[in-house]
Amino acid sequence: MKPLPRLILCDGLPGSGKTTTTQQLWLHLDSLGHEARWWFEHELNHPVIGFDQARAAQQAGGAEARQIFAQAHAGWAKLAPQLDAGRGITLLEGTLFQATVGAQLLADLPRAEIVAHFDRTLELIAPLEPVLIHLRQENVEAALTATCARRGPWFLAFLQGEFAATARGRRVGRNDPAALLDYFTERRAVSDELFTRFSGRKLAHENSDGDWARQRKAITDFLGLPSMPATARPERAEEFAGRYRAGTGDEWVVTADSAGLCLTTDSPARLLPRGRDRDRFVIEGLCVELTFQRSASGAIEAIACAGNLPDLPPRWTRV
Repeated sequence: MKPLPRLILCDGLPGSGKTTTTQQLWLHLDSLGHEARWWFEHELNHPVIGFDQARAAQQAGGAEARQIFAQAHAGWAKLAPQLDAGRGITLLEGTLFQATVGAQLLADLPRAEIVAHFDRTLELIAPLEPVLIHLRQENVEAALTATCARRGPWFLAFLQGEFAATARGRRVGRNDPAALLDYFTERRAVSDELFTRFSGRKLAHENSDGDWARQRKAITDFLGLPSMPATARPERAEEFAGRYRAGTGDEWVVTADSAGLCLTTDSPARLLPRGRDRDRFVIEGLCVELTFQRSASGAIEAIACAGNLPDLPPRWTRV
């Protein structure tokens, strides 16, 4: 069996499945008894570079962007000895390419500077012998079109608004789909180049066919892990279904179907079982853990919510 790495990096274009894949791998490692920590790209206090930092860098460009990316190096430099001293496995998604390379391109930094920054990052994390999983999609235009169609009209509008506010967007003076495609095509090309420079164990997996079972097997084989089992439907799933309200007035609706539980919000998501406690779940694609709380009679009366995200109410009462 291959030794498990202390640092697993997963990256790819939007919609390539890097968040869901990293979360599934984290849950799988946990189920096998390994101590693992997954850092979601939008999580507060991200150890390397958070979403808000990357956004600030790509909007500012120039010296301010360079200062933020220097702080990312400081984050790597601080994180590496902590991981080296521990026994656990840390999983980072979107940190190496999306939040750094993608933001550097949007900050309009020279390509040579981006490569030099990447090489320095590799020097900092080399003692950890990290592994890199690159979820690659050959046809960038088709991949973006499929992602926008799957997520809905808001996502294209979001991408256009974000792009327009960046240093690159200001330079090109447009934010139409063609401008976005030019950016993502270049980002994929730079990521491909940097992937070849990555000296550790690495896997480039083409997943344009959407065969997630094939992808999970490729990743577990690559890491020398047992295959990931299919997510089991919770026992008596219907007892969790209902409407839950936070003190803020926000509401969640939990529904049960043949596959399991679904959380209906502005962006519906599955609820995945967490560990052996039948009342614990995580929201698919988010670093949010839900624990259904029961009354003395055993009836579910509330959800305790835990996650390192902004503005996340801690308790949702069944109504």
